[in-house]
Amino acid sequence: MGKGKMMTVLRRRAVVFLFAALMAWPVTYLIFRDWGNWEFVRVPGREYWIDHAADGFAGGSGGWGDPYVIETAEQLALVAKRVNEGGAKGAHFHISSDIDLSGRDWVPIGTRENPFTGHLESTGAVVSNLTIRGDRDGQGLVGVMEQGRLSSVTLESVDVEGRDRVGGLVGDGDYTYIENCGVSGSVRGRDRVGGLAGYLDWNFCKFNLYRGEVTGREEVGGLVGRWAKESRKWSGCEGGMASASSCASIWNSARVFFSGVVGRVSGERWVGGIVGRLMCIGIREKFFYGEVKGKSHFGLILGEAPFADYPTVTFYSGLVWHMQGMGVTFFLKNGELFAELGGGAGVVSVVGTEGATLLQAAVEGRIPEDLSVFGNRVRYLEVKRTAEWPESAAVSLGEEGYQPAVRFLGNMFFNVEGSTVKTSLDDEHYGFYAPRGLYCIPCVKFLDDDTLDVTWVLIRVV
Repeated sequence: MGKGKMMTVLRRRAVVFLFAALMAWPVTYLIFRDWGNWEFVRVPGREYWIDHAADGFAGGSGGWGDPYVIETAEQLALVAKRVNEGGAKGAHFHISSDIDLSGRDWVPIGTRENPFTGHLESTGAVVSNLTIRGDRDGQGLVGVMEQGRLSSVTLESVDVEGRDRVGGLVGDGDYTYIENCGVSGSVRGRDRVGGLAGYLDWNFCKFNLYRGEVTGREEVGGLVGRWAKESRKWSGCEGGMASASSCASIWNSARVFFSGVVGRVSGERWVGGIVGRLMCIGIREKFFYGEVKGKSHFGLILGEAPFADYPTVTFYSGLVWHMQGMGVTFFLKNGELFAELGGGAGVVSVVGTEGATLLQAAVEGRIPEDLSVFGNRVRYLEVKRTAEWPESAAVSLGEEGYQPAVRFLGNMFFNVEGSTVKTSLDDEHYGFYAPRGLYCIPCVKFLDDDTLDVTWVLIRVV
């Protein structure tokens, strides 16, 4: 082959190679896009708490049984500073006082290179006004966590914005334990966005809550954006009380118990009231009241089986215990309340017309001005959250035979004994702190004419 022909062949091969590389770039981006913008990038003109981190903690050595004590915003920022710089591996932290994070932006605790691996806990203290801005991955109070633990951490009035893997409490969690945590506020992102956590892989969750509004594109949920079981050791979700949507995408053998929702969630695909994508999972004792919006793969309960007739719905869904072995689902359509029984029993009539008004009020977090107009079909409980557990309260339903549509806030927080509605916590659930807000729980009773009698219980946690 002559020199001229050789150069021509090489040029052609170079053009083909360049074309192939350009065509492959979108695929490469799709594969590795989650590897991108994970590190903290300063925005000029913004004030960050990490720049004002304290020199030390209020006490403690960081060991188990002697945690670092956190009393101020500056001391909480010190956790982020030490972890993100590669220190505090496996350290134990305790939030002992209410902390207000308003006025400055938060830098998440933990990065991909230096994830949070310790234990962060509280005993009734509240962290309020957490603010995160920016188009970055791994956003939340904790950005990236591996083999760490979060216990009884309560966040109120969060305002979190990010790109992928965005949550109020955790952006990205791997092989972690999250229990008795509550978050309220607004969380916004693109993909894998959740009120509590954006992305969890091989995690254990027990009795966690979210109340507020979650917005994203794909895999959007109030509690968890995506729950994956890919190539690591174990996964599960026991509990989960959400207030915008429970788990948007849960894979393989994860389990969800005591899951509930209050609020609004919106996205385009895989948007769920309780679960956006259901794959080999068991769900029990679930409820939802709020608003779900999506374009595809969304639904009242399951995104994989969307209710095509309800492109935008406000509804409640609950599972009745010990009542003929059937679940009951309440949902709103065009301002009317419907009840649908499980086991193929179909739609039943609901005695009373108060449900639609009360559920809408609960979603908005307000109590109707005059409860007396509902007669004997509405009961009201106000429960104070203390440093140990919510105080007990009780009110009479007037007669026996009612069952709560769900067990509220875990196993024993809300229950019916005879004709009495009670709120309480036993020793097994010590340390559970309910987020402040309004909750609406129906107590139901089947009548002889196959109608469903409902008495509504409003619970305000203050």
